[in-house]
Amino acid sequence: MKEDSLINLFSKIFSYPKSKDLIAGVGDDCAVIDLGAREYALVTVDEVQEGTHFLMKFTSPSLLASKLVRMNVSDIYSMGDARPLFCFVAGGLPRDIHPSWVKKFSVALKKESSFFGMKVAGGNLCRSDKVHFSMTVIGLASKGRIVYRKGTRVGDIIASVGFLGDAKAGVEILLSGKAKNRIEKKLVSRFWRPYIRHKDSRIIASYASAMLDNSDGLYKSLSIIAKENKVGVDIKLDKKIASPELISWCEAKKKNWREYVCSGGEDYGLIFSMNEKDFQLLKKKIPDSIAIGKVVSSRGIRIEGYEKKIETFEHF
Repeated sequence: MKEDSLINLFSKIFSYPKSKDLIAGVGDDCAVIDLGAREYALVTVDEVQEGTHFLMKFTSPSLLASKLVRMNVSDIYSMGDARPLFCFVAGGLPRDIHPSWVKKFSVALKKESSFFGMKVAGGNLCRSDKVHFSMTVIGLASKGRIVYRKGTRVGDIIASVGFLGDAKAGVEILLSGKAKNRIEKKLVSRFWRPYIRHKDSRIIASYASAMLDNSDGLYKSLSIIAKENKVGVDIKLDKKIASPELISWCEAKKKNWREYVCSGGEDYGLIFSMNEKDFQLLKKKIPDSIAIGKVVSSRGIRIEGYEKKIETFEHF
C-alpha cells in the first residue's frame, strides 16, 4: 500500500466524534488537545529508519540527530504560534554499534533540542538489525493563533517560505558519491540540517487561513490543502522558490529545477494560504515569503508551464 492509502485507512479507523478535548487528530501536522489550560497541547511523532531515510555510510551521529530533531519540531511550528517543550526518543541499535557513536548522537541530540528550547525527557531503546529512531514531541500553541491545514478559502493566495527542492538534490548527490564542490556540499547539508522557520511561523499565524510544513514536496503539500478544503490550486513557479545553489546545480547537470521543487520532500519550509491584502502585510515582515499561486473553486492542482508527470515523495 502507498502512504496516502495507509493514511486514509487510519483516518477512517481512528476518527472520533467531535469532543471538547481532542481538537484535531489524524490528518494534521500535530494532534491538538485541549486540557483546559490557556494554550492547546500539541503532540507529534516522526522517525528516521536506516534504509528508508538514510544510509549509515553517508551519515554521522550528529547529522542524524539534527535531522531527527528538525523534522519533528517542524510539525510543531507549522501549527502557527507554537513552541516545542519536551521530546521522548525511542530507538533501535545493533548490538555491535560503537559506544562513541551513541555518545556523539546523544550529545548532538541534546544540543539540537536545546536550540529549539526543547528538553529530552525520556525514551526507550531496543536491539535492532538496523538503526532507527522515533521522536515524540509535546508542545504548546496559542488558542487564538493556531493554524490548521483546513481553513483555506477560494481567492486566497498560496505562499511559501523557505527554499524547496534542495533536500532531493542533496540525496542524489549523496548517492552519486562525495559532494565535489561548495554548491553540492550546501545542498547535502540542507538535507541533513534543513532550516526550520521557527520565528516566521509565529508571524504567519496572524494572517494564515491554513498552513503545513513542506515535508513531502510542493505538489503533495498543495494536494493536501486542496483535499482538506475541497478546492483547487493554480500555481506559477518563480525561480525565487528555489535556492541559487539548486538552480546552479540543475543548470550544470541539465536538469529541470521545477521537478525538484514539485516532487522533492524533506525541505521543511512552510506552505500557507491567506487573503491577498494580508499577504502584502506579511511580505513587509517576511520579505522572502513568496506568492506562488491562488486558490480556485475548480478541483485539481495546475502548475503553469510544467506538464511533466510528478513523482511525489513517499515515506512508505
